[in-house]
Amino acid sequence: MSTQQLQDVLGCEFADHDETNQTVAVKVKFSDKTTTFYVQTVDLLFRPDLGCWVYTDKHFGNVAFDKYYEDDYRDFDFDEIIEAAEWFTHDNTDFFNFKYRFNGEPTLVILKKNRYEIVVVNNDFVNPESSPYQREHSEPLFVSDDLNKIKNWLAENATKI
Repeated sequence: MSTQQLQDVLGCEFADHDETNQTVAVKVKFSDKTTTFYVQTVDLLFRPDLGCWVYTDKHFGNVAFDKYYEDDYRDFDFDEIIEAAEWFTHDNTDFFNFKYRFNGEPTLVILKKNRYEIVVVNNDFVNPESSPYQREHSEPLFVSDDLNKIKNWLAENATKI
């Protein structure tokens, strides 16, 4: 019997310990063992080329790919766990284009779990495979839980297109 038949993803949520909402807690049951894996993401994707890990409360190492943890987690299907985290981030993230530029570059507003971020779009980014070690979006320029503060920041610090 394959591990995929025995593994069940019970649910996903943004990890409480990550205020940036880039880490997804994925609760997984395999046989009689239930574990929460924390999947780090960048630009809504698991990007090991940018330092993303999969870790647990018990092990703060990259349990998905580090041979050191192989005995503890060999039965888990990490492709499925990572895919669940990526789908969750996509399903729980909204993008708004208010048509502003910052230092000549286009901006976006990203909303995840009541947290708005203003980011610059990297126009040179194609996809993770052809643009390794590049981000699709910059680190946040400004963060708020209030959309009006976001709009005010853009109006004061960026150029309307």
